[in-house]
Amino acid sequence: MFHIFLSLVFMTGNALADNSLMTFMRESDQQKQIMVANSDGTNVRAITTGRFWHLYPAISPNGVEVTYVSGEDGSNLHLVTKPLMQNGATEQWTLDSQKGLILHPSYSGNGDLIGYSAPASGVNQITYFNMRKTRLTAPKSDIMTPEGPRIAYRPEITVVNSPYPSFFPNFSSY
Repeated sequence: MFHIFLSLVFMTGNALADNSLMTFMRESDQQKQIMVANSDGTNVRAITTGRFWHLYPAISPNGVEVTYVSGEDGSNLHLVTKPLMQNGATEQWTLDSQKGLILHPSYSGNGDLIGYSAPASGVNQITYFNMRKTRLTAPKSDIMTPEGPRIAYRPEITVVNSPYPSFFPNFSSY
């Protein structure tokens, strides 16, 4: 009897500036999970589990958390931030006006801003919000998802409008 296992690894994540940790997406058996590992490939561990899609991980500049895209399918994606250590709350950034193809989260150098690509005016645009300010000032609520409890925020977003689809935000030094 032969068993064939297919596992694809996508390096859509990033690494810390000191090259101590990296994140990536692993796809196998209809699942897309976020993984973290030491930069030398040791200590590989799953950050996510379950049937939801988990895509495009970005590790925070201080190495404390990872933000990624999550959802049941490609039409209902949202941003999620999860601590890399076992303690701490998982956060969901509720983007009511931006349903659909939310892609490629990226932290600013100081970790205050999170940028991503999301639907706006019919095409994906670069969008960002101040994560630190939102955590301090925005109303929050506890929600239950199929993957467990989360703290939900509704951040004030800024859209960088362009007549063309825009992807892959990258903050240089802010």
